[in-house]
Amino acid sequence: MALEHKNLSPAHLRKHTLRAGLSALGLISAILILCAIFFAIGISRSAESNRIFELVTYQQTVAEKLAKQVNSLENYEYTQNYDEKLAVLQLTVDEARSVQEQITMPGKWGPMDAYEVNVLREAYQEEPLLIDQRFNAMMTAYDELLVSARQDHNIPTTTLKTVHSKTEVFISSQSKVIKLYLKRIDDVLDQSRWRISLTFLCTFLSLGAIGLFLLNPFSKRIESQAKAVEQVNEKLRITALRDTLTGLPNRLAITEHLTQELKDATEQDRPLAVAHIDIDHFKVINDKYGHAAGDYFLSEISKRMLQWEGEDNLVARFGGDEFVAVMSSDGKACTFEKRAEELLKLIETPINFEGITLISSASIGISIYPLDTQNFAELMVNADLALYEAKQDGRGCARFFNASMREALNLRKALEAELRTALDKGHLKPFFQPQVNIATRQLAGVEVLMRWSHETRGSIPPIEFLPVAESSGLMVRLGRHVMEKAIIEASKWHALNIPFGRLALNVSSNELHEADFVDWLLQTAKRYNLPANKLSIEILETVIMNDTRYKISEKLARLRSNDIHIELDDFGTGYASLQQVKVGGIDRLKIDRSFITNLHNDHCNFVIVNSILEMARKLDVDVIAEGAETIAELDTLMNIGCNMVQGFGIAKPMPASAISNWMNLFAPTKQDADKPMKMFERLKRQTLSANTG
Repeated sequence: MALEHKNLSPAHLRKHTLRAGLSALGLISAILILCAIFFAIGISRSAESNRIFELVTYQQTVAEKLAKQVNSLENYEYTQNYDEKLAVLQLTVDEARSVQEQITMPGKWGPMDAYEVNVLREAYQEEPLLIDQRFNAMMTAYDELLVSARQDHNIPTTTLKTVHSKTEVFISSQSKVIKLYLKRIDDVLDQSRWRISLTFLCTFLSLGAIGLFLLNPFSKRIESQAKAVEQVNEKLRITALRDTLTGLPNRLAITEHLTQELKDATEQDRPLAVAHIDIDHFKVINDKYGHAAGDYFLSEISKRMLQWEGEDNLVARFGGDEFVAVMSSDGKACTFEKRAEELLKLIETPINFEGITLISSASIGISIYPLDTQNFAELMVNADLALYEAKQDGRGCARFFNASMREALNLRKALEAELRTALDKGHLKPFFQPQVNIATRQLAGVEVLMRWSHETRGSIPPIEFLPVAESSGLMVRLGRHVMEKAIIEASKWHALNIPFGRLALNVSSNELHEADFVDWLLQTAKRYNLPANKLSIEILETVIMNDTRYKISEKLARLRSNDIHIELDDFGTGYASLQQVKVGGIDRLKIDRSFITNLHNDHCNFVIVNSILEMARKLDVDVIAEGAETIAELDTLMNIGCNMVQGFGIAKPMPASAISNWMNLFAPTKQDADKPMKMFERLKRQTLSANTG
């Protein structure tokens, strides 16, 4: 009883009340701490997810930044700033590696449980090849590019192609990873909302009114985090589907849109057209006026496309200077043709950039569903084939796909394969056409021409296989093969003291773009003991018109300093003839055959040729007329002072054995003097004798 009384004493009750109060306070504190930890985990996970998400998206931004810097470096002349650009590119590569390390190393993912780590790993292993591997492949390509650029101040075409290819593959894969990670963010958001509900229930049951006061601020904070995730999610969706320069939908957006449009067109039984749009000569603008002009140009073109777009069309930037438009219509193909013409007219208006007038035009290839195909991939391929046709037809026009274009593609592919085989087997050989000075009755030179003797089809003309060689990247190999064979033959003539004048080699822009072209030509001539002054190279006017990237003028100057002659072929058909004669250091002009044909009856051609001769005399430059085929043309050329001629009337192109016979027989008599008919007829008989002998 005493004890019971003691327990009921006020002091004891106060003691137990205090103890109970302290216990209740401890319990309340523990619950509050538990709630706070619960909230902190949710907030931490949400914040960490946002951080990783920002790193993933930033990594894609760095990859795009790398691509832009390579484009800038690719088109930039080697100056003092070249090394600075390389240094900037190196910093960006290092930055990309740093971001990748933060993403792919689990130890740097922060306080996340095993479930979240596994989700991230699953996201990065969604593709058959790990993102790490594609990233490393891209980084290896950039490392090789930097090594090449620093050593030779020149980036090989193959290295550039590899860099662009690896970057595109990585960016494409990264976009898929971002999509997967968006799902992870949604999961984190769902977990956060679940934690809010559970915490609210626990707090209400445990703390009552106190819980009501605690729930509101925590709820607002979690909601703020949820809104932040939603805002980032929305920003990503906009960024992922928009081109940063033009604001137009990008390749991913147009692909998704076209897929849906094809589905709708099938259900509604209506036609659909895909237009592949390529800006004509955009590279010239970039090379001549810089990337700032190029970017402004593309932005203005994009505005015009948006103006043209309307309700039934969608235009996207496919990459570089290429755009794709999806045109929906209830009408027939004529509606698409009309819309394409409207777009061409909009694009054709010149663009003013800082006082410079930029000429604008485009080529368009169009493929129609279901007329051409019902397959998405084939629709794009068909549009690309039609675009190729538009370019072949002179650009600035629109062409619709037809079956013959695919047949032509297959023929080009087959011809390319046969051309490679012919090169391996040595079926491509040099032919030689004499160039005669009809005043001195001496051989002025021999032009080297390519000829292909096919095993089954016989002789294939250059006009058929040269475009294939150029588009397939075989032009350099083909040109060097034929030039070396021709130099071997010329060295034999030189050793036998046969006067042949110059050996004129036709050189394409692809060959002049090669960094080692001058060294290769000089070393080849030296290897076969042919003096350099026995060589000349024939180039087109267009080759040296836009000489900002490959420094062709410097190469020509180096060739001339080594006694190799420079000739300007097809003179009069280019865009800046007089300027090139003044700047390029030209030794001889070859008047295009279009001005020589029917010269004696065509007053305009007569005036043009006479003017060229007068100009050349004052500039101390030799002139040769190409395509002289009749006695009347030859007689007219002699009368106006054009002494050097070349053409079927003198001699047709001949193989090495025939040209050797021809040169041995070449000995004009005194009776030929001032009698072009006799010389003309005798040379024709001589050519026949050389070829049959």
